Amino acid sequence: MAQIRRLLAGAGPPVLLLAGEPGMGKTRLLEESAGQAAGSMWGIARGGCLRRAQDAYAPLSGALADALARLPAGERARAVRQAGRVDLLLPEFAPPGGPARARQRFAASSPPMAVRAVRILASALTWHGDWDQARDYLDGCLRSARSLRIVHSERSALAYLAELDTLHGRPRDALARLHPVTADHSPPATEDLTWNYAVLLLSVLATAHLELGDLPPARAYARRAVSQARTTGAWMQGIRALEVHGMIQARDGHYDLARATYQEGLNRAAAMPFPYGQARLLHAHGLLDRQQHDHAAAHAKLAQALAIFDNLGAGKDVARLRQAIADTPRSG
Repeated sequence: MAQIRRLLAGAGPPVLLLAGEPGMGKTRLLEESAGQAAGSMWGIARGGCLRRAQDAYAPLSGALADALARLPAGERARAVRQAGRVDLLLPEFAPPGGPARARQRFAASSPPMAVRAVRILASALTWHGDWDQARDYLDGCLRSARSLRIVHSERSALAYLAELDTLHGRPRDALARLHPVTADHSPPATEDLTWNYAVLLLSVLATAHLELGDLPPARAYARRAVSQARTTGAWMQGIRALEVHGMIQARDGHYDLARATYQEGLNRAAAMPFPYGQARLLHAHGLLDRQQHDHAAAHAKLAQALAIFDNLGAGKDVARLRQAIADTPRSG
């Protein structure tokens, strides 16, 4: 601790590394040090990775994402613009421009970077309802990842493709696609999954099992997805984890727990900000209100979700919301 105090006082070397056996208190010491640093007007950025993570730069990208997320919206936008191509590393901070801008960046990337950039392109195309083109790019990414033997990117592409399977209403296809990743493990299988796609993969598995009515594995995968998001701070995908976790809680009749889960997701999505995730949660929460015959609250949430989707140009989601609103009785 004395060395840390000297560092915070500007004395000694500019970098201090802390190492030791698991459980010896490194995290607790760093948390205490971060509190002291914040009190001394230091900026704090947090990053981390799992022991078996294949992304060697996960702590740095995580720290960068954490630092950007803490900035006010205006400062964050300026920082992202000044950083150049940071959106290839952190798609959640991609500047406006939609799929067209993402395609340009994808085409200009080197092969390994292009494989990573598919996260931006797939998300943008999926949100805009262009699922077929998203699948084409993801298939290309999968082929490139296998050719380059980038296991992490291969599994990431599989997770995104499986998500598209669930969006198309094909949960069995999603499970079959992910079978090579999960075949050797019992639910919830995450022992060999790296931090920045494990949450999405687990959420997709939970969604597929939920849609098939297979609740025990759905519960297990959803719980692990939320736990993984809390451990790693990967809340861009964690919003999806909270959504499916809330849906399962509602299916089990735990309505208060489901509402609390949705509200946590809404709070996190608003703080990021992540309007698409916020709208999905509002949709799910509105359907729960309708199930509970609180039609006024349901209409309010569904209308708010519709406005967000419409503003984002998410055509398929807009169509689903309009149908949900039409199917919801009016109060009184």
